[in-house]
Amino acid sequence: MSVRADGMLIVTGMNKLQSWKACFLAKRSFCETGFTVMTLDPVNLAVRPLYHAPPGILSAASVAIQVENTLYVGSAMGDRVLEIDLSEETNTHSTKEGLR
Repeated sequence: MSVRADGMLIVTGMNKLQSWKACFLAKRSFCETGFTVMTLDPVNLAVRPLYHAPPGILSAASVAIQVENTLYVGSAMGDRVLEIDLSEETNTHSTKEGLR
């Protein structure tokens, strides 16, 4: 979880935990599980989707931070950070983001 400049919380999680768990237990090097990043208002607990990625983009997404119109998503496994331009497209996978 992270906190945006406006006080909104950014929460990130894998979409199908059971499929990721089975992949992890099979000791595969990359588990194709989609993830969702959402904002959470700490005052009224309202939740709003910020970004949704299909399986195969980033394995075990666990944290995200938003800097202006850019979302950076990290993984609990591996050494990659996904950079997403939110001004291009929201709530879906964009082909313009890249792994760093």
